[in-house]
Amino acid sequence: MEKAKKSCKEERGCPQITDKDTGVVLDVRESPLPPKYELPLTMPKKYHQSHLENFFAAVLSDGKIKLNCPADIGYETAVTVLKVNDAAQAGCKLDFKGEEFIA
Repeated sequence: MEKAKKSCKEERGCPQITDKDTGVVLDVRESPLPPKYELPLTMPKKYHQSHLENFFAAVLSDGKIKLNCPADIGYETAVTVLKVNDAAQAGCKLDFKGEEFIA
């Protein structure tokens, strides 16, 4: 096998093996690793902590502090996340109905 790989690479310039009986070509190249990207920021708090702090501050302020996310968008997002969780657990596709997004 190694001899076949070496001769194939020498003949074609890339590692391929041809099955002698079927003529099927097997490409044995490996994909390079993708580049690693670092985010240029750090999160001093947990991911959802700022959102929760804003929500509780808005509720406790009697309307003086506004929500960062409108309630209807938050509801639609929650419906979507809950349906995705149900679909993943059941192993099936998602079916959305418009009335499920109306609070």
